[in-house]
Amino acid sequence: MGPGEPRIGIDTIHVCTPSWRPMQGHALPWRKAGNGREIIRFPRYSVVRNAHGYLTISFSPQILLFGAAGRCNTTALPLRKIRQAVAKLEKLLRRNGLIVDLQGATISRLDLFCDLSVDNGFSKSLPALMKIKLPHLHAPRRFRGKRSVTLYYSNKSREICVYDKAQELIDKRALSSREAYLNGFRPDQTVRVEYRLRSPRSVRTSLGLVNLGDFLSAREIPQRLERVYNHVTFQIRHALGYSRDLCFPNCRAPRKGVPVTPLSNLSGMGSKPMSRPDPHTPSSLLMPRPNLTLLPTITPRGPPQKRGVWGREQPPWTEAADAAEIARSFSLTHGVSGSSPWRAA
Repeated sequence: MGPGEPRIGIDTIHVCTPSWRPMQGHALPWRKAGNGREIIRFPRYSVVRNAHGYLTISFSPQILLFGAAGRCNTTALPLRKIRQAVAKLEKLLRRNGLIVDLQGATISRLDLFCDLSVDNGFSKSLPALMKIKLPHLHAPRRFRGKRSVTLYYSNKSREICVYDKAQELIDKRALSSREAYLNGFRPDQTVRVEYRLRSPRSVRTSLGLVNLGDFLSAREIPQRLERVYNHVTFQIRHALGYSRDLCFPNCRAPRKGVPVTPLSNLSGMGSKPMSRPDPHTPSSLLMPRPNLTLLPTITPRGPPQKRGVWGREQPPWTEAADAAEIARSFSLTHGVSGSSPWRAA
């Protein structure tokens, strides 16, 4: 799918879980990664073990399904393909000596993307993009590469990244200049806008979900991703000439007679800031599934000047805070406390 048909896609997914164990007879090639962590880089995914025994698995659905051809990462996959990628990941983990409960794993990071075709040119849009001020995100930072510029709007848990995707493909030699042109990716005219949820808390407050299994089985996930992405990136897309809402690939309309409840922490208009979450309003309808857990919406952390929206006197973000959030989510979902019997010695 070329940039002429912009669709919202999932770039990378990170999941964290204590529910894992090594298979007997398999020697795992752990390597030191600093801060008490160990890492294994497999051809299509990577695994990190922290000092507390938690396992973090990072993967791209495109690379899992298409191998080297998916490293261009230019195709927005529908949800059924994401499910196929997770099933393939589970088989690869077992083949490499790891038994992991992926369905109960906590989503610790989720990156969304969309490639837009900009007629006026990305370089000409930079002055307008630099003037944008997004709620709860710091002023844009500009990083200049050899041939292109990347903009970051971020805080500790969320980030928006805007850059020239066509030039990146050429610089990384994923495509030649001719191949990029034939596939519709033209330097300075194909812009990627990524929205990154970089913590379990940000995933939970944005989507109302915690576990990967709930994410894959939730009926309204495509609509939720659309609302979240279109709401947060509206001002950036407007500056690039894409004010209309974008869609997730192969997104089916809801059945007649089934109400769709909008997310409680999103406003109806893309240009308005997010309002205070309502813990008594459910995020959306879910398909029936055994042990499906929809946790209540909680007030996200944020800068002190936004306390009226983000909550008052929230503790600063730390790696330990995320570990505690993952442990709390796991205990609420599975009804257990303390260490998991899956954890390796």
